[in-house]
Amino acid sequence: MVKPNSTLIIDTYIRISTTLYMKSTIRLLVLLCIANTVSQAQPSFEQLKQEITQFVKVTETKSISDFQLSPDKMTIAYTVREPLADNKSKTNIWLYTIATAATSRYTTFAKADTHPRWSPDGKTLAFLSDRGDKTQIYQVAMTGGEAKQFTESETNIETFEWSTQGDYIAFTSPDPKTNAEEEAKKNKDDAVVEDFTGEKSRLRIISLKDKVITTLVGNEWNIEQFQWIPGEQALIVSANTNPYPEMARNRLYLIDITTKTMKEIASPATPYGEFHISPEGKTIAYHGTREDGPVAFDLYTMPITGGKSTNLTAKSIDRSIDGFLWIDNGSLLVEAETGTTSTYYQIDMKGSVKKKSQFDLSGSGTLAFDSKMLVFVGHTFTSAPEIYTSADFATAKKVSTFNASQDTLGFIAPEVVRYKSFDKQEIEAVVYKPKNFTQGKKYAAVVYVHGGPTGRFANYFNTWPELLAQRGYVVVCPNIRGSSGYSFDFLASNKGDWGGADYKDVLAAADYIINEGWADPEKIGIGGWSYGGYMSAWAVTQTTRFKASVSGAPMIDLAVEYGAETSSINPYDTWFLGTPYENHEDFIRMSPITFVKNVKTPTLLLCGENDVIDPIEQCSQFYRGLKRYGVDTRFVRYPREGHGIREEAHRIDVLVRMLDWFGKYLN
Repeated sequence: MVKPNSTLIIDTYIRISTTLYMKSTIRLLVLLCIANTVSQAQPSFEQLKQEITQFVKVTETKSISDFQLSPDKMTIAYTVREPLADNKSKTNIWLYTIATAATSRYTTFAKADTHPRWSPDGKTLAFLSDRGDKTQIYQVAMTGGEAKQFTESETNIETFEWSTQGDYIAFTSPDPKTNAEEEAKKNKDDAVVEDFTGEKSRLRIISLKDKVITTLVGNEWNIEQFQWIPGEQALIVSANTNPYPEMARNRLYLIDITTKTMKEIASPATPYGEFHISPEGKTIAYHGTREDGPVAFDLYTMPITGGKSTNLTAKSIDRSIDGFLWIDNGSLLVEAETGTTSTYYQIDMKGSVKKKSQFDLSGSGTLAFDSKMLVFVGHTFTSAPEIYTSADFATAKKVSTFNASQDTLGFIAPEVVRYKSFDKQEIEAVVYKPKNFTQGKKYAAVVYVHGGPTGRFANYFNTWPELLAQRGYVVVCPNIRGSSGYSFDFLASNKGDWGGADYKDVLAAADYIINEGWADPEKIGIGGWSYGGYMSAWAVTQTTRFKASVSGAPMIDLAVEYGAETSSINPYDTWFLGTPYENHEDFIRMSPITFVKNVKTPTLLLCGENDVIDPIEQCSQFYRGLKRYGVDTRFVRYPREGHGIREEAHRIDVLVRMLDWFGKYLN
């Protein structure tokens, strides 16, 4: 289960652009080669592997995040993470100059430079880097010169923030191991006491004047987030002292750095996400939830001294908030999920909302605003993330070219449709059709289900449906009950009902593409990952209408998974399902393993061996049951992989096996 992650100097730009054009032409031919195989016989596994290897290489994407607006509001520092190479990735810091729309690389180190933060006077940019033995804070003057290491921490620094006066930097890092701990590790005396063995981050401050480090809190505290109060020698901290993660409830505290005292100021409903303090330091805005779950959905404000919280967006917007920032002391800019796109709003302290814009793009929660210009990271169905700007909040302009090599690859532009489910509930879906789609011809089809359940199909490039459509399938991607992007009531509508109305929404999606005359009812498959994997497993225990299933990282026995999954995801599942200690019959009722004897559909299971969210034993259990009842099945395990598949060879293998399985049973 998943909770719900340029312009260069002109002569260089010309050379790079020419190279990108040549590469794009070659890559377009690769995609055309894939598309041309649609009418041919099912390719061999090795042929598929060759084609998909090329596809994966040409669609690798650079990701853009962590916008930080300079104090003079003229420049944005941010990070760009390169695709994995030899199973390693590097991240560098870039700068975007708002007035000239110029983007330039600021660091070039081969490892990870992350978390850029401006000094209050804007003269220095600090960042984290692992270019040495440990991750440290580095600083570089904006007038030029090399970055210099500022800290000499014995352990990795995890995050940091400048004080608003610029005299301190607060940071978190674990304590170094004691000599006794090092000796025990050397002797393999390393028994692990669940919840009690492991490093905890300590909140510390370092003086800019003399580099003296002061630890502010004891190691009983779990520090999640912190921010300096403007003009004060104090911070607001999100933290807890509960050693049991699944039972922990973060609270907001004020820490005075001179006395090291912590004063609780609020206990918001959990989970709550990031918080930001207003410029004058009197109000906290935070991303919160209405009823202790399942995810942070709305935007709240509260006095910094404590007191009642106000939900600003429940009535006025009622959509999941992806990102927000203070415009001034009395208003905020908000990015909200809206169906498959994003909408930007301005909202004041009374909850009065002004809709700023809704572009045909999906944001990622990464945004900045200089009082005139909105700068954000946007995606579309057919293009990778880039930086966009809008001065009038009516049109958006792409101003970066990090993933320009994909622009000429000819991806399929899907349609956003709406259909009625069994109870007349309207469901939005994204439909991909083959490039040479002919109305009246019935195609093999796949219902592709997203993860979560609080995920959504948004205006992002999506590999599975793209590849399937390129090979001649119709693919429908429904935002079924429980999806984000819609009202809170819609998101919460499958609480205690997994495999119920949401499953019927899936069936209605299949009915829709059949009734439209697009799909052959005898050649429909189902697939997905995580919650989509659960639904792909659940569906074949309930019906034989799907002729093939590809289930990635599924939940199969919900009670067993509840006790084995990582503790961080446990509160999320508790909100939806309760606990198996009290609601065991419900867990049995909603578990695919309960009905495994009903399965007739050929089922492919794909799982990472190190998955702690949906542990691999879930796949093993379903696989064993399917074999016992004579179902054609394959179970593929990916060493070293967690819930998401990262290594290139494994990502290729997942796609090849998915296409091969559907091709075998649907074509």
